[in-house]
Amino acid sequence: MIDINNPLSIGSFLNFGYDITYTPSIKFDYSQISSNAKKPDYKTTKDIFMSCLEGCIGDTNDDIVVPISGGLDSRALLAGLLELRSADKIKTYTFGTKSSYDFEIGKGISKKLGVTCNSYELSEYSFDEKSLFDTASMFDYQTTLFYHPPYDEIKNTFNSDLVLVGFMGDPLAGSHLPEVVSVDNTQLLQRFLSKNQMVRSCSLHDLEASNLNEIVKFPELILSKITKDEYLDFEVRQLRYVHPHVMPKQLNCKSPFIESDWFNHMLSLPTECRREQSYYNEFLINAFPAAFNFPCKNNYGLKLNTHPTLIKLWRGAHRLNSLRDKTINYQNFNRRICDDKALYKLLDMLLHRLAKRNLNLKLDPVELLRNHKNHNAIFSDAIINLASLEVNLSANNQ
Repeated sequence: MIDINNPLSIGSFLNFGYDITYTPSIKFDYSQISSNAKKPDYKTTKDIFMSCLEGCIGDTNDDIVVPISGGLDSRALLAGLLELRSADKIKTYTFGTKSSYDFEIGKGISKKLGVTCNSYELSEYSFDEKSLFDTASMFDYQTTLFYHPPYDEIKNTFNSDLVLVGFMGDPLAGSHLPEVVSVDNTQLLQRFLSKNQMVRSCSLHDLEASNLNEIVKFPELILSKITKDEYLDFEVRQLRYVHPHVMPKQLNCKSPFIESDWFNHMLSLPTECRREQSYYNEFLINAFPAAFNFPCKNNYGLKLNTHPTLIKLWRGAHRLNSLRDKTINYQNFNRRICDDKALYKLLDMLLHRLAKRNLNLKLDPVELLRNHKNHNAIFSDAIINLASLEVNLSANNQ
């Protein structure tokens, strides 16, 4: 929850799109991670996965909802659920932009596996202050807005149904394991600051890497089990940005991936098994062969078991065409801010209101919007970030 009187709270939001001083609603327990574990067999891993999945479901007889994308984690949840429930008791929804891998593959997988899917095409979604205020509340007034699905519609559609999300699936599997591990804290914090910068079109705030020292400490006991890089990512970005964003309040969300047995199992894998999620990918193909015999976003629309050389050739062959657009699952605000009169009017109102606050911003929010509208420069990332800040502050009566 952003604190208008805390410079680090405001400054981190302007840099990252979320407040690093926020106290997460959940905590990760690293104490049971083993640093001497060997590569487990796939049956053992599946037993743990299914047990965690069943633990989240409990004895509910209500429908179960899976937000489905083109990636691996949501598909793993769907595949596991289909071994526990009939397809008519499972629903999915996907959101994004037409032709993107997340949007199209998510719909396609649902259809192939016989599950009803609701799809939300973001370019058709109209923003208004009330819906943004409602979403800000669901995110605990903590993160950037506008890139999210229409949670007001989703809430009305699925009501109190259990929503199973893939939060922390791929980070635990090793997707954020760095090729070169940071040893020096200064290098680590600077790398994190650079990698997680949300606004790149201009500088809204001069946040120093050393500011992160005020938030994150590095316990030696934990660092003997996982890298500093991952610990920083888990404790800051995952808990303070991703978690509020994908497991919003007012939805009945659970993630089997953060159940202690799965959390410890995946972080106990040998490093070589977590590198590029190699073990996780092998496990999914072995445990759920039917579900993973279809294209996935991770391999640019190719199947998960595609040979790495072919993936590399496919990526190179399509780089000059539409490949990059297909991997991005949020709308083009560069264009929409200029073309959508209602959105422009809303942003103009929000930025005028923000400009009246005494926040010592480096740049005039209204001038940024004008320059973008007049095609003097592209500032959509800054505009969305600043408008989100105003919505969060106003919605929380600050």
